[in-house]
Amino acid sequence: MHSPFRTLSLALIPLAFASAAHAQQTLTLADAVRLAEHESEDVRIARAGAERARGQYQQARSQLFPQITGSASYQRAIQLQFQEIAKRVGGGGSDTGSSSSNSFADSPLARVFASANTMILGISGSQMVYSGGRVRANIAATEAGRRAADLGTRAARAQNIYDVAQAYFDAEVADRLLEIADSSFAQAERAVRQTQQGRDVGNVAEYDLIRARVQRDNARPAVIAARAQRDVAFVRLRQLLNLPDNQALALATSLDTLPASSAAELRAVSDLVAATPDTSAASRLPVKQAEEGVRAQEQLLRATRGERLPQIAVTSNYQRFSYPSGVFEDRIKMYFPNWTVSLGVSMPFYTGGRLEGERVVASANLTEAKERYTQAKEAATLDTRLTLAQLERAEATYAASAGTDEQASRAYAIAEVRFNEGLATQLELSQARVDLGTARANRIEAARDLALARLRMALIHDLPLGAATATAGSR
Repeated sequence: MHSPFRTLSLALIPLAFASAAHAQQTLTLADAVRLAEHESEDVRIARAGAERARGQYQQARSQLFPQITGSASYQRAIQLQFQEIAKRVGGGGSDTGSSSSNSFADSPLARVFASANTMILGISGSQMVYSGGRVRANIAATEAGRRAADLGTRAARAQNIYDVAQAYFDAEVADRLLEIADSSFAQAERAVRQTQQGRDVGNVAEYDLIRARVQRDNARPAVIAARAQRDVAFVRLRQLLNLPDNQALALATSLDTLPASSAAELRAVSDLVAATPDTSAASRLPVKQAEEGVRAQEQLLRATRGERLPQIAVTSNYQRFSYPSGVFEDRIKMYFPNWTVSLGVSMPFYTGGRLEGERVVASANLTEAKERYTQAKEAATLDTRLTLAQLERAEATYAASAGTDEQASRAYAIAEVRFNEGLATQLELSQARVDLGTARANRIEAARDLALARLRMALIHDLPLGAATATAGSR
């Protein structure tokens, strides 16, 4: 007989496993980037594009080699004219004619043409001898496309690192802002109690008590808004990492050391985070992608011009024919060979303007690619200068916010002592509390902005143009 305690313990086992599945997960910034490297949909899409480009290059290169195919077929004739001819020829006439007819009907040629069953085994091959440069041009174009796709994969990885780091920073900032809002509400609640005590003994006016209650009530919506913002920030982070929606996260990378250590921490988990980044416009990955696009379009124009030149190919077909009386009644020696070799030359003389249209399209594509390359170089130069300016501004803002936070903390401590001693009004204490909350929020946001600016500078070689700057400006 089972004990009721044993039964209860067995019933609680699934609940224990379910609770462990959603236990709080401690996550550092490096852990988040490492996890996102394998979970990012954008990175997977970019890798699929690079794989497709490699397949296209392999397809184009295959035209340099012989194309060999094998075949096997069986044909069953329902009605043949040769069978009817053999019957009519062998159906009447004199003895001499009958003998001649029978010999015709029984001849090997009559058996071949009048056979109802035909088995064919074959192998064919072709080799391009001359294509007017089209094959080489297509190979070069697909090779440029493959290099551009590989660069696109690096860009997707760099953007993913930046997006994950930004989501991590935003979640950390939102969590700290919620702590500030809770602290401000607790301070407002404590001020109400102190004012009430002063009112009870007759040292505080009713106006001060009402004002303290109003300020406390006004702080409550700020707490609710900060909690909602924190929840949204953590949802965004979990989505980027493909974690369950109810997965609790504890962010282990502190904002206090974030600006100085973020790039160094990520450098250990990714080869894209450079210690001394190259900021020249020509080295930027988007510029290199645009350059590969120009090379690809140049080769495609060359291939289009080669369409007007003759194409020479050698083709060979080797076949074995058999004409059995039944499907499986034949022997190997009854397969008769048929082998041909041909040399073919083809050249377009009139296409109704198709070749000229293809040349115009390829020329326009090349012009567009060159202009995009010029735009990419100009945008890279501007983007680099904006990134440097953003970094300089973020460093100055963070340095100023650190001093302001210390001064605001000192000012609030003095204001609270003065209020308790009856030397300061409720208005002075409330203003000091607001200044302290604003200073702390500004310092946290400045730390986030500085970390992002330094990370963008470390990733500037591989990041898409203007992506991170636009994101930072939208905040």
